[in-house]
Amino acid sequence: AGAASRAPRPKAGADIEAELEIDLVDAVKGAEKTITVSRPGDCAACNGTGRKRSSQPLTCRTCKGSGRVRMSGPVPMNLPCGACDGEGSVPGEPCQVCFGAGESANEARLAVTIPKGVGDGDRIRLTDQGGPGVRGGPPGDLLLTIRLREHPHFKRDGRDLTLHLPITLREALEGG
Repeated sequence: AGAASRAPRPKAGADIEAELEIDLVDAVKGAEKTITVSRPGDCAACNGTGRKRSSQPLTCRTCKGSGRVRMSGPVPMNLPCGACDGEGSVPGEPCQVCFGAGESANEARLAVTIPKGVGDGDRIRLTDQGGPGVRGGPPGDLLLTIRLREHPHFKRDGRDLTLHLPITLREALEGG
């Protein structure tokens, strides 16, 4: 009896990492920011197929279109074909824009809510804003690392703000 063949499963898209530099005031009070990120998406020239629009997919020569290959040995097994990723077909003539990859970098403008009290190095996860899923899988996430710009007067020490204010001797003695 042979192993049951299965269609390739959907796969979640890759997570993407980026940094966002903000002012200390935005970190303390919270803010709304709009960012532009470059993330992979379907190639517009081939709609993500990886092949020229006029080219048709070809039957995989390794698995002869079944999407599975039989591995012999002490325990024979049917495994997904590595040449076509279990699809049974391979792209025809490759797309001239993405060179067969099926994806290209796309710019996306995203709204980000900066929570109150965020610190340098904290991360914000934007669900489903990462790389596209494979075979109908969900998109990955965008992981934003927060970087705080130096403030000219205030310094942050954990959850405390400190101010180093130079004063004259007279101000120190008499107040000011």
